[in-house]
Amino acid sequence: MLTAPRGRGKSALAGMLARLKGHCLVTAPAKASTEVLSTFAADAFYFMAPDALLALETPPQAEWLIVDEAAAIPAPLLQALVSRYPRVLLTTTVQGYEGSGRGFILKFCAGLPDAHYFTLDEPLRWSRFDPLEQWLNQALLFDDCRRDRTRFLL
Repeated sequence: MLTAPRGRGKSALAGMLARLKGHCLVTAPAKASTEVLSTFAADAFYFMAPDALLALETPPQAEWLIVDEAAAIPAPLLQALVSRYPRVLLTTTVQGYEGSGRGFILKFCAGLPDAHYFTLDEPLRWSRFDPLEQWLNQALLFDDCRRDRTRFLL
């Protein structure tokens, strides 16, 4: 499991894994959202939509299943995908504006007993102390939620 805020390089790192491992299968809510991953994977990029992948009686052979933007895929569909492959890399943003990111971590990932969690903190698309990102995080309460997740529970 690889999580990070936007702009940290999750998809680029997943693409590098695909290029290094050679035979990886990539899925995501939409192929268009895997553009960065495909750039870094080069010829090792092979995409199948989640529903198309599950529609196959026998899943395609792959050393890794890479699921980009995993939190945007419904949990039952994601569970079925994860159960088909011995090695799975889930990448996702868990900030609120990406949909159900926190719920994904607290509900779906809690049911993965052998999961290893990694996070990327350093932004790659902009500077570390970018004033626009800091303003956006304050305006959308991203930093407050990360520091005190119980603050909004009544």
